[in-house]
Amino acid sequence: MVRLQMQVEQRDQLKKQIIELKPLCQQQTYLETERQELMQQQQVLIKLSLHRQSLQDRLAQLDRDLQQNNQELRALEVLQSSVESIPNLEQQQQRWQQQLSRVEAAKQFKTELQQLVSRQRTETIEYDRQAAAALESLDDLQQSLPLLSSDVIKQLAAAIATGQTLSQTTLSALESILSDLAKQVDVVQLKQKIKTGQTQLKKAYGHQAQLAKQEQLQQKQAELMAQQQQLQTTMVPVDQQLAQTEPLSHRLRELEQAIDTLDNPEGRYQVLQEQLQTITNVEAEYERLQTQNQTLETALADLASQVASFADLDLEIAQQQRLHQDYQTGYLTYIQHEKDAEKLGQLTADLATINHEITVLNQNHGQLARELTRLAHEFDPQALSALEQQYVAAKSEGDRITGSLPQQRKLQDELASQLNALQQVAEKRVQAQIDLKHKERVKRFINFARKAYKEAGPRITERYVQGISQEADRLFRDLLNRPNVALEWTRDYEIIVQEGGNTRRFINLSGGEQMCAALAVRLALLKVLADIDIAFFDEPTTNMDRPRRESLAEAIAGLKAFKQLFVISHDDTFEKVTENVIIVDREY
Repeated sequence: MVRLQMQVEQRDQLKKQIIELKPLCQQQTYLETERQELMQQQQVLIKLSLHRQSLQDRLAQLDRDLQQNNQELRALEVLQSSVESIPNLEQQQQRWQQQLSRVEAAKQFKTELQQLVSRQRTETIEYDRQAAAALESLDDLQQSLPLLSSDVIKQLAAAIATGQTLSQTTLSALESILSDLAKQVDVVQLKQKIKTGQTQLKKAYGHQAQLAKQEQLQQKQAELMAQQQQLQTTMVPVDQQLAQTEPLSHRLRELEQAIDTLDNPEGRYQVLQEQLQTITNVEAEYERLQTQNQTLETALADLASQVASFADLDLEIAQQQRLHQDYQTGYLTYIQHEKDAEKLGQLTADLATINHEITVLNQNHGQLARELTRLAHEFDPQALSALEQQYVAAKSEGDRITGSLPQQRKLQDELASQLNALQQVAEKRVQAQIDLKHKERVKRFINFARKAYKEAGPRITERYVQGISQEADRLFRDLLNRPNVALEWTRDYEIIVQEGGNTRRFINLSGGEQMCAALAVRLALLKVLADIDIAFFDEPTTNMDRPRRESLAEAIAGLKAFKQLFVISHDDTFEKVTENVIIVDREY
């Protein structure tokens, strides 16, 4: 009871302490709520800081990309001059190609000019010899005829000297032309120039292809700068929010200090509540035990009255123990043989089975004894000896065969391997014979095709040349607008023009006729070999004077064999004879 009274007093103190802790608990709850909110804000700021770091990394990457892009743009600006030289290189390449295409005609002209120079040189020497003889004759004449006017002699001598000078001047001019022509027909030098020009042009085209990326790089630069501006704009509000990090951390430290100062009133409140609940439970348990004690005392009184009825129980127990000792020996004997008694039925059945088997064995023994007696009468020792000898011989032969069996099996394996190899060789031989027959047929066909192609080549070439010649003849008349002329492209690829009864070679044609003849043959090649009705003329008036350009424009406009003609030119000669004009200007 004293302990219970102490617990009641302790309960009152706990209730008083709980009432005192409630305001502190409310203050702790408020502070922890504010701390939780600030911690959430701090987490948001941490995420913002990470986001700002990623933005900073992206901004640094954009700076590197911009620097690389600027370097590429500066490198492309260096290539601008090379690209601007492309038109000049193309024109120069075209001039060299035209010179190369005229080399054959120039070579023939050079040959004829060399003959002319040789003849002129011979004639000049002969003329000089005759002039010297004439001058000597004039001197002799003047000496023999003193009355002859000296002025006349001087005029004749001056005329002869003028003739010599003119002849020498003509020879020098022809030799100069021949020297210039020799430079023009130098195919090796011309091809070297073309090769060098192609290399420069190819390099310039490569620069042009690289320069095509300039617009893309400029667009990329604009995009990068826009992204950079956007990132910088995005970082401004992020920096403003991150500026709250330090005040927020300071406030969190203040809250932590205030919460630590309270010394966890909620925890103490919870402990006091648990202690109060424990005291309440103890009081309830005490009341329950009081009730249970009364019940047990009542039950104990009932049991005491029941125990009184068992006063003679010890005597009866002693009597039963004596009886137990009397029957103990028999009980143990029963327990010892109980398992054997359980096997009696099985053992009886086994005994009957064994007796039946003994009866059957006795019957079999009698039969075997009778069979043994019969076999003893029929036994032949000599036959047994012969059989034993046969057995020994057969066993010896079997041992011999068994001993040689591994070697025979090895030999069998070798023979089988050789047989397989021979079968494979036979199969390869059959396949080789089949391949040989097939290749012989292919060889015969190839020889026949080679022979046919070889024999048909000149004929096909001749047919092509005839077709091209006919087409060039028709185009030549269209270009000249003269129906009484004919052009023939011979098997030697020489151009011959016939007008009326006169036949002229290409070198003997005028400049305009040469141009039209060469153009007719080229267009005929395009028409016959390519079988297209469209032609492109790239700078056809290069190195031509105004009359020839106008003549070429009129000639091209008069073509009727092509459905569509394209002329690419810097010259305005074709504008008056074309249906559609497209002007391309270069923007700087």
